[in-house]
Order: sequence, then structure tokens, then C-alpha cells
Amino acid sequence: MKVRVLLIACFALISHLAYASHNNFNGPYVGIGLRVVHQSSKFTDTLTADVPSSTIYIPMNKNGSGSANSLLGNLNAGYSKLINPAAYLAFEARINFDSLKSTTSINSATTSGSTLVSQINLSHTLKKLSPSFVVAFKPGILLSPKTSIYGVVGTEVSKFKLSSQATFMLLGSNIAASGSKSSTRYGLLLGAGINSYIYNNISMGLEYNYVNYGKIGTPNPTSTVPGTNDTLSINSKMKVQTNSFIAKLTYHL
Repeated sequence: MKVRVLLIACFALISHLAYASHNNFNGPYVGIGLRVVHQSSKFTDTLTADVPSSTIYIPMNKNGSGSANSLLGNLNAGYSKLINPAAYLAFEARINFDSLKSTTSINSATTSGSTLVSQINLSHTLKKLSPSFVVAFKPGILLSPKTSIYGVVGTEVSKFKLSSQATFMLLGSNIAASGSKSSTRYGLLLGAGINSYIYNNISMGLEYNYVNYGKIGTPNPTSTVPGTNDTLSINSKMKVQTNSFIAKLTYHL
């Protein structure tokens, strides 16, 4: 008897979710979002030399980090499809309006053991340019007829501008070098969220996104030692990632 009652209750719940989800979690949607974004970068600088005059030289390695925070917006559109009475799969495309800038400096970095360079001042500036683009899959599970939780997996395509400056103390003289370049990166996006209907075809939600862009090669400032053919360069690698929380307002068509 208890088993029969339990089966009937489960069937009623699934039927209710199926009816509600058919209306709420099937079909196209559009929305806007407000994003709180934290961008972090970690870099490794390696000083290398091409020294035909056989000046004694010992390499230098330096590590550093930078960060930036901002309040940004986005637009999104997608399509969700029920795959069973209590679960769905959505595909979503977004445009993020990004404006992030971080600057990291290392001053008076010494190179003990080198007779060529006694001191280096370094500075890296990283700008994430607007807009960036996201495509993502969002598998979701219904908690109630109007509320769901979901995961996010996709990619974010972003353009970065990197600038590097270095001042070398070469045999007692200050020699400056600089460089800049732009780089388009495809970052791995992972996340999770919750979404709930608040009125007819309108829902609100909160979503977390993590994006890892891997290592970005920065411009390599290079200097020539006056009166020689000796050259020095700073070879840099910068690891970039973002963490963001998004408040979303969605209209289901």
C-alpha cells in the first residue's frame, strides 16, 4: 500500500513538472545581465642575452601578479529544450561588454652574478577589450515548476592588448625598451547558476563563471648594449583568468 502511494505521488510530481516545464523551460529566450568581474594575471619574466662580446652573464627570472575589478553588462540569447520531464539542455550566446585594465611593476630587480646588467625595472599592462563573445551549453535540472539549477560549459572569445616596458641598467647606463601587441584568446568557460520565474514569461537568476585563457605571450622589450652587438630581452608569459558573478533578467519567448 505504501509503495503504491509513493509511486502515485512520484507520478503526480513528474506529471506536474512535465506540464510546468513544458511551458517554462522549452523554447527561445533573450536577456540582459549585470556582471561583477575580477580579472587576475600572473606572469613570469626571463631575462635572456645574445652576447657576442662574451660578457659574463647569468639569467634572471622574476614572477609577479596583477588584478582588475569592474561592474559590466552583457546581452544574451538562447534556446532551451526539455530532455526529460525534469531536465533540459540550453544553448546560449552572449555579448559581454568588457573594460578591464591591470598594471604590474617590478622595480629594482637585481641580477646578482651578472657583469652586464645590474638592475631592471619592469612594467606590464594588460587590457581586456570590449566586446567579448561567449557560446555555451547549459544542462539544467528542475527543482520546482518555476526554478532550476544548471551548469555552464563553453568558450569565451576575448581580445587583449598587452604592453611591456623595461629599463635596463647596462654597464652603468639606463637603456629603455618597450613593446605592445594584441592577442585574441579562446578561454575555457565553466560555471553554474540558478534561475527562477518571477512573473509569467520573466525569470531572474544568478550565475557564476570562471574563464581560463591559458598563457599569453607578452611583447618582448629588447635593448642593445651601446657600442656592442650585445642584446638583452625580457621574455614574458602571462597566465590570465577571470571570475564573475552575473545577475540575469530573462524574457522567455
